[in-house]
Formats: sequence, C-alpha cells, structure tokens
Amino acid sequence: MGSSANKPSTNVLTGAVIVFITVCAGAYAVTAFLQATHIIAAP
Repeated sequence: MGSSANKPSTNVLTGAVIVFITVCAGAYAVTAFLQATHIIAAP
C-alpha cells in the first residue's frame, strides 16, 4: 500500500467526510419524514 496509507491526517480527513455524509443523510431522512407526515409542506 505504501508509506502514506494510514497517516493520521488521512484518518482524520476520512472521519470528517464520514461525519459530514452522516449528518447530511440524517437531515434528509428527517425532512423526508416530516414531509411524509405532513408536518412540513413539500416544496
């Protein structure tokens, strides 16, 4: 794999990307649920 396969900065960047995607998916799921239950209006 090479000497730069698991540098700490790579691990931090990967973790930040995973957290960002998780937050975006959670927000999408909450919005979809609220629209499906007619708590908020669909655009």
